[in-house]
Amino acid sequence: MDFSLQLLPEQPLAELIEVIRVADELGFRTCYSADETYHKDMWILFAAAAPRTHRLRFGPEVTHVILRDPTLIAQQAATLDELTGGRAEIVFSIGNLAMLDQYGVSWQGSRPLAWRPPSTFPRWRLNSLSVMASRTGKCGRWSTPSVAGRSSARGADDLGDR
Repeated sequence: MDFSLQLLPEQPLAELIEVIRVADELGFRTCYSADETYHKDMWILFAAAAPRTHRLRFGPEVTHVILRDPTLIAQQAATLDELTGGRAEIVFSIGNLAMLDQYGVSWQGSRPLAWRPPSTFPRWRLNSLSVMASRTGKCGRWSTPSVAGRSSARGADDLGDR
C-alpha cells in the first residue's frame, strides 16, 4: 500500500521542507500540494525540498489549466522533474471552483480536456513525467509513448481507460 502527503502550504517554509523530508524518510510515495494563490507557491517549495529527498515524488494536486497556461505548467513540471531526478508528476484540472469564480471565469458546462504539449515545447522534457488530468469523480488510466498518467471526469463523462 502506498501513502502520499497532501499539503496546504501555509506554514513557514522551513517547517514545510522538514515535513517533506520526514515523509520521504518514512517511505511516503508522493507529496502533493495545492497550487492556488491562497497558499505559498508549491513549485518553489518543491524545488527547495527536492535536494533533501531521495524517493518522494512531487506534484500539484491540482494545477489550474484555465488560470495557468498549460505551456507554463509543462515548463515548471519539467524543471521540477529535472531537479528531482525524474520524480515529478502533473495533476491538472479546471481547478478550484471558488477560485475560478473569484477570477470571473465561467466554469459551468466545462468538460475534461485533452491536452497535448505544444509542438514548440521540447519533447525530451516530458519523457519522464507522469501526467494526470483530474476532475471530481471516478479515475481512469491512460498513457502515450512519452507521457503516462491518470485522468478522471465526472459520472457519464468518465474518460475511462485509454
